[in-house]
Amino acid sequence: MDNIWTILLAAGASVRMGEPKLLLPYGAKTILETVASAATEVTGEQVMVVLDERQEDIRRKVQKLQLTYTFNPDPSRGMLSSVICGLDALPENAAAFFLFLGDQPQVQAKVAQNLKAAWLANPGGILLPVYGGKRGHPVLISTRYKEEIKGLSPDNGLKGLMLRHPGEIREVECGAPEILRDIDTPADYRYETGLINHQEQKNQNKKPFKTRKSL
Repeated sequence: MDNIWTILLAAGASVRMGEPKLLLPYGAKTILETVASAATEVTGEQVMVVLDERQEDIRRKVQKLQLTYTFNPDPSRGMLSSVICGLDALPENAAAFFLFLGDQPQVQAKVAQNLKAAWLANPGGILLPVYGGKRGHPVLISTRYKEEIKGLSPDNGLKGLMLRHPGEIREVECGAPEILRDIDTPADYRYETGLINHQEQKNQNKKPFKTRKSL
């Protein structure tokens, strides 16, 4: 095993959505199930989900998926606090970690797989997927930055780490504009699910019609 883990952030309050967005349907699954499925395609069972212990419905879903999880006792401190909780829960021999956002079900596993291939060819540093010159998620980061991450300002989050180590960043072009989007609002959700429905309709139209055999 390559000792690369995924930290999946699922402790957000979904304030702008008005309901727990990770449990909303996304295709045949929920948003959370879709993101978790992508993560397990890349790092197998080595997935650490960060939860808000007050969100019992999400915790039960994670337990049903048989994923490892930990709690952020105060998610209101911001995303960096969840990253740190996830890092503290990883085994000591973890070499690196992906950071998957729980509200990006549209991002395919192949994006992270490309980052992982680049890491395995040359381990170390900070790997970022890019599209059109813009950086997105998921990111892949060496655990050697763990203590430094724990000392970052919540105001800048992981951007602070990247500002300190610009020469250790590797950008990987992924050809996927969806790395730049997430689902925060009902409008975002309608947009992303609309794309799914459109793709499913295209796939239906591509299916060949069965012709009745002549007698």
